[in-house]
Amino acid sequence: MPSQEQRVNIYHHFRVLLEETDVSRFNALLHQFLSFLEVLHPTFLDYFQRECVPHTQEWAYAYRIGAEINTNMYCESFHHILKIVYLDSKQNHHLDRLLAVLLRFAKDKAFERIQKLEKGKSSHRMKEILTRHKTALEMVSDGAVPHQESENTWQVHS
Repeated sequence: MPSQEQRVNIYHHFRVLLEETDVSRFNALLHQFLSFLEVLHPTFLDYFQRECVPHTQEWAYAYRIGAEINTNMYCESFHHILKIVYLDSKQNHHLDRLLAVLLRFAKDKAFERIQKLEKGKSSHRMKEILTRHKTALEMVSDGAVPHQESENTWQVHS
């Protein structure tokens, strides 16, 4: 049985593998993960090769990109947090309890957001948005003008 640190390491490697969106990179990471498991946990490697590897197109995000039903990793993450943290891994049968839990979740997220804003921390996603916003503003100064017929389109002169 691997130690807690080794289990965390295995989980981290698996999450990276799961969330990879490029098929060729996914295949390379899968081979790395299998050799990693061979050293660290051969018993789990046998299970993983028997149960998961033959079905990679069903669980790997790289193979689900073009699917009509494209699950969003943020939605999956939200569902996991809701189920495990807020509902204590118990099945919910009452709408009033679920609404109370969702309100508590929203309050906690709002509080976290206020803390981040006060500390001046910004996430990678927020930094990307800010960078794209600055790039768009530069484009406006370089000759991009709003299209007369539609508010949602721009004409960029090359």
